[in-house]
Amino acid sequence: MSEDLRPQFARDGFLVVPGLLEDALTAQVLEALRALIAARFPTLEDDGDIHTLLRAAQALDRGGLAAVYDAVRKTAAFWRLIGSPALQCIAQELLDTQALGVAFHGAGIRLDLPGEDRWRSDWHQEYHAQLTSQRGLVAWFPFADVDDSMGPVSIACG
Repeated sequence: MSEDLRPQFARDGFLVVPGLLEDALTAQVLEALRALIAARFPTLEDDGDIHTLLRAAQALDRGGLAAVYDAVRKTAAFWRLIGSPALQCIAQELLDTQALGVAFHGAGIRLDLPGEDRWRSDWHQEYHAQLTSQRGLVAWFPFADVDDSMGPVSIACG
């Protein structure tokens, strides 16, 4: 991590670090997600666009898609990503510690779908949402390109 990022994190309370995670790791999570969708919804055809696939699963059985959500965050691919050396290194630097833990119940994947606001999170601080440690970090990373039209995560600077 470059030295200029630590003061930026201290000032703003967050960092944006493009390219931190290996594409291969995120691809493995997407492959696991696709496999779970295929198992739950065998009649769906995958045209390569994960958003199209998710919306098709939503239209067939929203409860079944919720089961996929619960399952994908338990896959080995997801935990390889969560435990990746890149995330570990930056967390150790920012928290100034070698001892890291992961909030098992707090680690998850959001499958936010266009026009579906029922499960969206209101403004919150992660400590209150997770009740784990006051010295924690949240890593937010998209599995697909995100633009403003999709309603990306909003962060209160500072």
